Amino acid sequence: MKNKFIPAFGIEVHAELLTKTKAFSPAEVTFDAKPNTSIHPIDLGYPGTKPVVNKKMVEFAYRLAKILKMNIENKLWFDRKNYFYPDLPKGFQITQYFKPIGTNGKLSILSNGQKKDITITEIHMEEDTAKQIRSGDETLFDFNRAGVPLIEIVSGHQELSSIDEVLEYVKQLREQLIIMGINDGKLEEGSFRVDVNVSVKKEDDISFGQRTEIKNLNSFKNIRLALEYEINRHIEMIEKDQKIESYTVRYDDIKNITITMRLKDAKYDYSFIPEGNITPIILSDEDKIEFESKGDINAFDFRMIWKDKMNSDEMLVIFSNKKIFDAFNKLIKIMDEKEAINFIVNDLKSVLNDVEISEVRIDVDEIKEISNLKKEGKINTKQIKKLILKMFEKSIEEDIKEFKNKTLLSKEDIENIVDKIIENNKEMIEKDIINRTERVEKFCIGQVMKETKGTANPKLVSKILKEKLWVQEN
Repeated sequence: MKNKFIPAFGIEVHAELLTKTKAFSPAEVTFDAKPNTSIHPIDLGYPGTKPVVNKKMVEFAYRLAKILKMNIENKLWFDRKNYFYPDLPKGFQITQYFKPIGTNGKLSILSNGQKKDITITEIHMEEDTAKQIRSGDETLFDFNRAGVPLIEIVSGHQELSSIDEVLEYVKQLREQLIIMGINDGKLEEGSFRVDVNVSVKKEDDISFGQRTEIKNLNSFKNIRLALEYEINRHIEMIEKDQKIESYTVRYDDIKNITITMRLKDAKYDYSFIPEGNITPIILSDEDKIEFESKGDINAFDFRMIWKDKMNSDEMLVIFSNKKIFDAFNKLIKIMDEKEAINFIVNDLKSVLNDVEISEVRIDVDEIKEISNLKKEGKINTKQIKKLILKMFEKSIEEDIKEFKNKTLLSKEDIENIVDKIIENNKEMIEKDIINRTERVEKFCIGQVMKETKGTANPKLVSKILKEKLWVQEN
């Protein structure tokens, strides 16, 4: 009988924090600046420089630990992780090793339609390294990323027992960070980086085999493909009685294989020592009250509340950005839920590709007014887009007043114009009404709207036109 194999997974996520400045220096955090222009002597390890802890980094880490129901350290320590590599000019990385800010929490996911809690063993704060850029046979380094604050989130091993659960975990964690405004969730840009530890055992075995770690998976598709390949590789080696080494590997998405990078380093190789230049930080009650006043929402609980009220595509839009998420939660307090979902997903989302959302102004009271004008037929799709884009920059109160005062044509007036359009295009309508119905209807609606110069309710025009066209045909 063929052996049945069972996989297990542990996940480490490195999430760059959306702070204005770096973890331990006043240098700005910039993601699109010219290479090596946003740097500071502290991040480069110049002699005599001393780090200063970014309070916003601590706030983000605390809030995440709180939402994940973790045990939170009141006395924060930082440590040095010592190793030498060109992307780490100081020769050490400031991190938290001995006492992470948060331990023993949980993240809820859906597995086969049921809630499942995944242990979060720890989260800790640290600084990022420089970015490596491959250029032909050379490797270049951009030190703009050196010192950018990170949170590393480490899951338990063996609780995640399928690739689908791994993907659900990563998506759920990513959404949680996005709606808290901690991280932008951009896997492809490296600000949200996923490493997965994989191990396999035969169904009847007591313990799992040796783990391998797949580094820096940058898309959900690649996570699935890399794990499928690595699991099959483990199974083949077990069946051949070959020893599985504890390697760190990377996934080659061109060849669809994993490639060995190095033997996985043991933690003691880094010679961790306390960071002597940062005195322990005591989290005061005032700090905690300030951090907790942000009113963070649990992403999983939100999903469960709304799962029957919106589809998966709509949910993806709501979770795509903190500004969109916040706008939605404000909108549902002042307008109908279905109308709020429709406006966010269709009208607002359609223009966001044209702007940098972090810089836009979103006023929910003005959105409500735009939605009402749309419902009343006083504004068309093109005008809605223009109004939203204008709202992103400044108040549109006067524009809304102008549209509100707009007088719409009566039903009788619209019927007369529709009759005129039908009569003027009788030959085309009779020819195409059966085989090209949609084309005829769109053409006639366009002609009516042109004739009325936007003073007719589009929905009413469509209703009257369809009734008259089919009467005409019959």
